Amino acid sequence: MRASKILRICGVDVTVKYSDPGDWAPGGQGRANTADFSITIKDGLPKDCEATVLLHEVIHTICSMNGLSFDRQETEVSVLATSLTAFLRDNDFGFDSD
Repeated sequence: MRASKILRICGVDVTVKYSDPGDWAPGGQGRANTADFSITIKDGLPKDCEATVLLHEVIHTICSMNGLSFDRQETEVSVLATSLTAFLRDNDFGFDSD
C-alpha cells in the first residue's frame, strides 16, 4: 500500500490515501470526504487512471467546499476529470521550468 500524501485544495490540507476499496460502491475507484478532508484512491491503479480518479475526487472536493450544486453528479464530474487529465497530459505549460 502506498503512503498517504497531503494536497492543498482551496487553501485546505486534504489527505490522499491509497487503499483497497472495501465497502465502496461496486466499481468504485475513489472517494472524497470533506467531513475529514480526505480523498481515498484505490491502490494499484494504472498511472493514467489514478490521475483521472484523483482529479475526479478533487473536483468533488472543490464543489463541496464551495457549495456548487453538481458536487454529487457523477457524469459531469467524470467528464471534467477525464477532459482535464488529458488537457494537462497533452500540453506543456512549462511549470517545471525556471
